[in-house]
Order: sequence, then structure tokens, then C-alpha cells
Amino acid sequence: SEETNFKEACRYHPGRWEFGSIHGLWPECWTCCRGEWSDPGCSYGPHRGYKKDSYPYLCVNHGAVNPRSNQVDFFCGAKFQEKNNDDEQCRAHPGYLKFVGGDRIWTCCQEGEEIAEPCQSSSHRAIEWPDPDAKKYFYTKPVKVMSEGEAARQKKESFQEMAKTTRFFKPISDYNAVENAYREKLKRDKETEEMPRICLNWACHGQFTAKGNHQQACRFHPGVWDFGHTGVTVQQVIANRERDVMWKPHWTCCRGEWLADGCSRSKHKGPLLAESEGRTRKFNWPDERAQVYFRKVVSAAWKEKLEEQHTYSRGQVARLFLEYANDRGIQGQLRTDALPALCDRLKLHLLVCSDDISYQFKFQDVVCEERIAERIVDDGAGYIDKDKFLAWWFAPIQDIRPGD
Repeated sequence: SEETNFKEACRYHPGRWEFGSIHGLWPECWTCCRGEWSDPGCSYGPHRGYKKDSYPYLCVNHGAVNPRSNQVDFFCGAKFQEKNNDDEQCRAHPGYLKFVGGDRIWTCCQEGEEIAEPCQSSSHRAIEWPDPDAKKYFYTKPVKVMSEGEAARQKKESFQEMAKTTRFFKPISDYNAVENAYREKLKRDKETEEMPRICLNWACHGQFTAKGNHQQACRFHPGVWDFGHTGVTVQQVIANRERDVMWKPHWTCCRGEWLADGCSRSKHKGPLLAESEGRTRKFNWPDERAQVYFRKVVSAAWKEKLEEQHTYSRGQVARLFLEYANDRGIQGQLRTDALPALCDRLKLHLLVCSDDISYQFKFQDVVCEERIAERIVDDGAGYIDKDKFLAWWFAPIQDIRPGD
């Protein structure tokens, strides 16, 4: 009443309810005092409002939460007065909209979005603090700049439409859990700042401590290794002919060779040495085998062409091997020094450009001075063993460059 309404009669929250971050980056709280939902108001002032029997409540009846958007597709939001409320006042869709055959259909009545009238009747419902459901009155305000007239019209119509955007229905991560995890990380970092760590930056692999780490401490390659492409066959490489080099193998950051020192400086990055087992690489730069950690990226068109024209099954490779051995071999057998020509027959120089990195190393093993591939397929008498060749040709990278 007017007689009991004085300057500090009302204790209230002048701010809005903030739902918090879905990633737990800030907490749910009142924006005025950062208090919890059930905390008493943080400010005092006179009461403001309407007579109780004429108070314009806002209905919060709504449909089910749409699992695709984590929002409701129907929200009543109508103004009503308690004295005029009855079981037929509120018309609503208790379901949500779902795409069926390209059309949006209400799950409650199976009617289309455009033609369906609300299919359920009930009385309007309002909620008051401290009931947690009262948080539904807080919704995301539009950021569109509007004139005064547009703002007035928006305010008049906004609750019914904008209440659908309330973050009440969206999952929110626990701020305290995220904050505590962050504090635990800071605490652990402090405790281990003088313990040795191993750097995983490419071309570094040195040891460091967090305390002595700084922006100029590590010299490394921030790019990735590009295997390059020569466009020449195995036999041309062995014969040391003039190469038609399309692009040379290089680091993408500086175009340097594999053994080139790092081209950039930054902080070291890596785990504690005592905890590095299982978290570090089996091979490390400058070991050439460390190139297995880089993946080739090829176009979809080139990949399709390789698969259609130059990718063979085990049976097809076995047949091509026998045909080539009968045509070029000695009594159906191929000497190991015929391996480069056989690989050219199977288009190894093109398969090198596929996204299967094993062919890159098979190519290297054929052309290297040590003739690694020839020793692998040798039957012990200087000839190529068909089964050994097939096993080598289809071997995955883990077998071509096994760990120590």
C-alpha cells in the first residue's frame, strides 16, 4: 500500500540474470552483484508495480525443447490477468518442429508449420522468483539498432518471440569446475616450473624448463614437411638423368631442406621428461624416418584418377608381376636389379603422389645407393621372390619404417 511503501521498502536485484557460458568461462549470476539466483536482492528502493488483481502477468507455457537447437519452437508469452484466466485461455503446441520430407512438422499434432493452429488448451501460467523456472523471463536481447518507434513495437511484441531464445534450455558448463581445473593447472605449472621437459617443436627436440622458457628459446620449423614431386620414374632417378623437378622437398615455412635448422623462434612446447613416455614421437628430426609423421594432401580429382587407373589389387599385381617376369625375366624369374623397371611398370612414381605415404619411402628404398628394397625382396639367389615382393608392395608405413 502507499502507506507502507517507503524509500527502502523493496529489496531487489536491479540487474539481469546472466545464464553463464556454455563453455564454463563465466558463472551464472545476477549482473548487479554476481550473486546466485536465490540470493536476496542487493539493492533497496520503493516498491513499483500494479494492483494485484490487474497485474499483467506473462505466460511461460511453451513446447518441448528441440533437440537440434536446444530451444523451444513455441512460447506463449501472452499477457493475462489472473481474474480472467481459465482452462481455455492458453493455446499451445506442446511439441517442437521437425523436418519431414523437406517440410517443418509439429511433433505434437503432425501438422505443417504454416497451417497448424495450436493443438492444446490450458490456463496461462506465470512464475515468480525464487522458482528457478522464472529464469525463462530472461532472454537474449536483439542487437539490431532501431528507431524509437521500432523499439516500442519490438518491446510490445518481443517477449512472445524473443523468449524462444532464452538460454534457460541450453546446457551450461559448470563454471566452478572449469575455474578449479584452471587453478589446478596454474598450481601444477608452478610446482613443475624447474623440472626438465622435452620440446616437441620440429627441428628442436631439446630439453628445457618452464622457468627458463621464453619467446626466443626455441629454434624450430613452424610449417610441415612437403615431400615434393619430381615427375620422373625410378629408372630415371637411378640413371641420374636430368630431372624435370616440379617442386623439391621442403619445409613449407621456409622452403628449406629436411636438415635445415629451424627458421623461427618461439617458446619451447612439450611434456615433462618424466611423463613423456607415450607422448613423444618414436622418431625425431633429423632422422629421415621422422617424415612418417607428415601426411600428404592430394586433390579429390587426382586421388580418383589414381584409384581408377593405377591402383591394383593384390591379385592384379601378382598377375602383372608374372607377365613381366615371363616377358623380361630369365626362365620366368626376375633378377633383383630389375626391381626399378618393375616398379615403373606398376607406376610407383605416380603412387608417390598419393596420400599413402608408404609409397614415398618405398620409392626411396628402391633408388637409394644401399638398394634396401632389393635386399627385402631377394630370394637368396639374386632373384625377386614374388611373395616377398607382394608383401613389400602392399606393406603399410608401419612396416616400411618400423620402430626401433
